[in-house]
Amino acid sequence: KKGYNGNVRAGVDKYGALNAGADFSFRQNKVNFTGAISGNQNKGVTTGVTDRLNLDTPQTSVLQNSYSKANGGFLFGKFGVDYFVTNRTTLSLTGIKMHCKFDNNENIDITTDSIYNYFKTSSQSERVTNSDREFNGQGLVFGFKQLFPKEGEELTVDANFFGGKMSSNSYYTTNYFGYNNSITGTDLQKSLASGNDRNFVIQSDYIKPFSKLTKLETGVRVAIRSRTNINDFYVYTDSAYILQPSATTNYSNTDDIYAAYAAISSSIKNFSYKAGLR
Repeated sequence: KKGYNGNVRAGVDKYGALNAGADFSFRQNKVNFTGAISGNQNKGVTTGVTDRLNLDTPQTSVLQNSYSKANGGFLFGKFGVDYFVTNRTTLSLTGIKMHCKFDNNENIDITTDSIYNYFKTSSQSERVTNSDREFNGQGLVFGFKQLFPKEGEELTVDANFFGGKMSSNSYYTTNYFGYNNSITGTDLQKSLASGNDRNFVIQSDYIKPFSKLTKLETGVRVAIRSRTNINDFYVYTDSAYILQPSATTNYSNTDDIYAAYAAISSSIKNFSYKAGLR
């Protein structure tokens, strides 16, 4: 219908994280505009306890107490337009944009007991992790719909592209404690990650009814996807971070799908059937 409508919303969780959003639609003559935007914060606290016994020689008992705090946010927006060429033909185009970023800080207190036959030794350490993640994505969605004079006959074409880039960095500091909780040693490590993701899908479907009981359904689809991920791990040695190839995971992959189908369905009295090829 011609005119406009919309809504707004907002909320807050028990940690004080905010969320809000708005949607609108406006149609005038043969053009319809739609839009939406939403965002939310992420604030969370996680605590955990791990008690593990390693059956080595000597046996070791490891007690870990962890505390982590997360902070970040997510933002999503889209804007689209529908153009009614005729009362049977519609064209649509929508743009999408998203951004998210999260930070996490974690502290783990570790107590390790080495158990011998007549005695045990204990050691204390603390692992501090500071990490951040970020993702930016964008996409386009195109649609075409054609209705025919015969009821139930229609042709649709849909295409969408979505791509994005991510980055993730983590820094680890492990302190070892001795007598009177003095620091006797420190290990520094870091993990640097990046990657991208691309997805393209186009498909078309056609429905042709021959009668109230019999119809033909056909369609084609192409989906092309690619992904690259780089995750490098470093250890601080001799005044510099040294890349550790054995702990590094880098990969890329592609996935191409080409598909088609055709099916016919009908019924004879109380017996219905559908046969097709995909």
